[in-house]
Amino acid sequence: MSFRGFGGFGEQGKNKNLMKFSNLSLCLVVANSDDCLERFFKWSLPRFEDIIIVKSDSEDGTDSILDEYKKSYPNQINLRYKKIKNIADQKQYCLDLSKKDWRLIVDADEIFEEIDFDSFITKLGKLGIDLGYFPRYNLQVDEEHYQPDGYPDFQPRLVKSNVNFSSDPIHETHHAMVGQQKPATFNSHIIHWGHIRSEDQNLWKSNMRKRYANTDLCDGKGLRETDNWFYERNKILGLDDKAIGLPERVISYIDSFSN
Repeated sequence: MSFRGFGGFGEQGKNKNLMKFSNLSLCLVVANSDDCLERFFKWSLPRFEDIIIVKSDSEDGTDSILDEYKKSYPNQINLRYKKIKNIADQKQYCLDLSKKDWRLIVDADEIFEEIDFDSFITKLGKLGIDLGYFPRYNLQVDEEHYQPDGYPDFQPRLVKSNVNFSSDPIHETHHAMVGQQKPATFNSHIIHWGHIRSEDQNLWKSNMRKRYANTDLCDGKGLRETDNWFYERNKILGLDDKAIGLPERVISYIDSFSN
């Protein structure tokens, strides 16, 4: 089931008086993301009453940043630690910490376009929808371009409490969702900085991927043998050369979190 025009800039994007959504938990698992967290909190803190963060071991300043935000927002942020087994296991643990019927899954290097999530999930409940897939702009080269290969790259991110991650892995890190009765896709985008982070961050992320996933199976022969999987992947697949411009409204939205 697909809903074009359901959610996105039209519902709340022009409303400068943001509300904090109370009917769902924002769920984040994180490690080695100190370059993303200021933007993540600038986006999330004005919008969500309940933010659940599960961290694993980091080699950068992630822990100290998280500790400071937890200290400043003790009632809004639920911060936990769990040693990583795989990505899906971390995310399921994070979902299980929620006391809400709805949970929104996000990564530290992502934000969502504006959606009035409280109104949104009320509509979904009336329609019997229990799992929402969102398209994703994977930024490429800079903050004004994205990768057209694989677009719209639908991601399962808005889930009711009956929906969980499968224990059967896809490429070892990415697990399918199970338990859903009526999934749907929407046109409000996730904006993802995954490929334009610092060299150190991408090198760490490459090592993590090679440890927990068969990247050759995902993205091409020989990538497991490279030092920096993300840069080599972009070179092999020619992703930088294929990058195309984002819509102006999305560029303006990104700029509001970069100032």
